[in-house]
Amino acid sequence: QEEAFTGGEELGMILTRRRLADEWMRKRLKSKVVHLPFEQAVEMVRAIGRWESREEWFEWLDMGEGSNAYIPSNPEEYYGGRG
Repeated sequence: QEEAFTGGEELGMILTRRRLADEWMRKRLKSKVVHLPFEQAVEMVRAIGRWESREEWFEWLDMGEGSNAYIPSNPEEYYGGRG
């Protein structure tokens, strides 16, 4: 015979887990995106070896493959103003 849910410790754990997840998401959404320095990004892209040109990079993004967290989806725009 199963015991009925009465709240207590179980409810407290559920609410705490939810609160922590919400706090994490808020911090993540507010945080500034930081990518690799240009030289390291170039090394990483060359090591992957998937793209031969700017056009291939954007085609890959358009196919829904997604961008890399360490490399900006538009490197010219991101690194262009950084000297």
